[in-house]
Amino acid sequence: MKTGIIFFVLGLLLPFSAGAQTNFENEPQVRSFRLLNTKGVLEDLVFDLNGKKIPVFSTTTSLSQPYPCPATSSLVLYRETPPPPSAPPGTKPVKTIVAEVKIQKQFLHSIVVLTPLSEESSATFQGMAFEDLPKEHKPGTFRLINLSSLPAALSLNRQVTPAAAGQSIITPYELNEGILQIKLAVQRGNRWSQAIGSERHMGPNMRAFGIVLNDKPAYEDALPISCCLVFDYVALPPSQKEMAAAH
Repeated sequence: MKTGIIFFVLGLLLPFSAGAQTNFENEPQVRSFRLLNTKGVLEDLVFDLNGKKIPVFSTTTSLSQPYPCPATSSLVLYRETPPPPSAPPGTKPVKTIVAEVKIQKQFLHSIVVLTPLSEESSATFQGMAFEDLPKEHKPGTFRLINLSSLPAALSLNRQVTPAAAGQSIITPYELNEGILQIKLAVQRGNRWSQAIGSERHMGPNMRAFGIVLNDKPAYEDALPISCCLVFDYVALPPSQKEMAAAH
């Protein structure tokens, strides 16, 4: 995984499509997960669910559709390689496990982040699952998940909130003429270094979060982290006017 800032825009391509929005109010209460990865397009992975193979699709630019969680706490993603033409009839595809992710059973909605363990095209992945918290992480709030070993500090329109190594925080933000200015810094020794500087126009149905990951620096004096900045559209409940019109 290359060191630097990785921008994930969730639902950005279809911001006004119901399929591109997170609608937790109307979802049935079944455990589900959505995928995000830092490599590229992944369209050849599957997992097993109740005896069936479930194909998954994941990109670096949006969350995947929700997939049902396996009954166990372990999500095993694998790819199958067809046998060569010279193989005897009936030869089964070769199954290669590329990621095993533990999803805690108490998580109703989860987000699984996959990071490659090598630069190879058929790389295996480290998987991290964290719980989505739609009631707390609602529109108008920012969630910072600091998975790195460094202390971090988040500035939202100059309102600063610290996040210790390994800590997850949720903080509201106030917009300045619809704009959210985001800065993220990490501390190495006694020195703070900025890792993210960005401005974003935020709609009323948007939330945001950042993920800080340990990473190998690409050059001398580079920060030993990667940062993911994520924007998500959330379907808002209907207004009283809309409800009255429906009746």
